[in-house]
Amino acid sequence: MTDPGMAPERLAVILPHLAHGLKRPLSAIVLSADILRGHGLPEDDVRQIAGGIVVSAREAVALVDDLVNLLRLETGQWVLSPEPLDVAPVLCSILDDVPTTLSVEAPGDGRLVALADRTGLERLLRCLVSHVVAATLADGGIRIGSGGGPDRLDLSIHTTTGAPGGALESVFEPFAAMLGPPGLGLPLARRLAESQGGRLVAAGSEEEGTTFVLSLPRPGVNAP
Repeated sequence: MTDPGMAPERLAVILPHLAHGLKRPLSAIVLSADILRGHGLPEDDVRQIAGGIVVSAREAVALVDDLVNLLRLETGQWVLSPEPLDVAPVLCSILDDVPTTLSVEAPGDGRLVALADRTGLERLLRCLVSHVVAATLADGGIRIGSGGGPDRLDLSIHTTTGAPGGALESVFEPFAAMLGPPGLGLPLARRLAESQGGRLVAAGSEEEGTTFVLSLPRPGVNAP
């Protein structure tokens, strides 16, 4: 179980960033609501403004949700129980939500078995894939591969977008904006990987793009 004493220190670091991150979507909601209070707006304008409110509200909810889950892990309130699991169906269900404007290359048919907690893995992959999708330019693409060895499963997710200056370790810092939108998705994804005996790293360059590699232990391996 994670030392509960870590939580207050981490919270003290994250809270100022969280306040700043929430200010933007909440300000957009307030502004849009003020506009809607006016009279005589065309129906198309009302529909567009209402749609913007929904997007901003979902962004705010996602930030709070990620913070809650991160702190649950840090304080040991969310204990993951890895077991033999086929990663492929979990990944495929998440890829179904990827916008069709992006090209996606996924692994072929086959089982990708690892030691993982289903709920934790699904949350991890959703955080990772959604961040990669948000970071990928409209004319870019995503490539997913698998590998590893007898003791671990490696799942790689490559985006054609690269981090400026190759500062890839910093993308896992809370609210870093080096690659994709700022938030807590990547810090939560890395913490979820570590809580299942795995790891999550990033490699690449601004020219070649970025590859995130998730490594999980295979069945029969004692996860740390």
